[in-house]
Amino acid sequence: MTPEWTLQQVESISHLRVVGSLGQGGMGNVFKAIDQNGYHLAVKIFHPDVVAAIADNEDIFADFQTAAQVQHPRLCQLKDFYRDDPITFVTMEYVHGKSLRAILKQKRQTPVKGGLQIALDTIRGIAALHNVGLTHGDIRPVNILVLAKRSIKLIDYGIRYPAALCTSKAPKTKTYTGYMAPEVWFGSAPTQSSDVYDLGILVYHLLTGHKPRKDPNQSNIAPMRGFSKTVPLKLEALVLKALALKPQGRPASALEMLLCLESTSDLSGFD
Repeated sequence: MTPEWTLQQVESISHLRVVGSLGQGGMGNVFKAIDQNGYHLAVKIFHPDVVAAIADNEDIFADFQTAAQVQHPRLCQLKDFYRDDPITFVTMEYVHGKSLRAILKQKRQTPVKGGLQIALDTIRGIAALHNVGLTHGDIRPVNILVLAKRSIKLIDYGIRYPAALCTSKAPKTKTYTGYMAPEVWFGSAPTQSSDVYDLGILVYHLLTGHKPRKDPNQSNIAPMRGFSKTVPLKLEALVLKALALKPQGRPASALEMLLCLESTSDLSGFD
């Protein structure tokens, strides 16, 4: 299959007009498209190995349908799921924003202005998914788009990363980027607990400018207040709990993290 043929098939199946590329990731390539009513959409076309791994998996299709019904201001709204052998793709709301990854690269190991608000909004979006029994599975700065006034939209959710692909990528063939729960690094499928771990990394990174671990087995983490004395103690304690190496030591879900943060009075005025 050539890229041109694939795009032609996508246009034929979905009645969209593809107008440009938006990027690529571990699961597929993303394009900008226009529908018959002139609305802009994003289209993710899955890589062949992902298509093979999710073929005839009705659980994955059911997850997407559930995720598409979740409407939350911090989630990029999912639209449709198409399977037409040998092509599988999804359409979603088109969001114009800057990836948090690009912002963090610019900061060069300093806290991000408005970092607490970005973190809270991300946790709120993940809590909405956890509330209906879903897992994001890949919470990283590249999957967080920062919009005007530092509001955010979470992308790349709704399709669980196939366990077959998780276990096929042995740690020795990967470079640890600092964003992945230890159990996922060693081949387990993502869970709500691994989402909580990723949220812990995110909050730590945003508020200190550093990632908490350079190795997934690293037991000791530098205190957040060692980088920023203004980090509230209760916030630091919650983040360290989320970063527990064992899933059972973490908060049960993003919703539990959110409830704890929203009841923490010493966050007022911080950031």
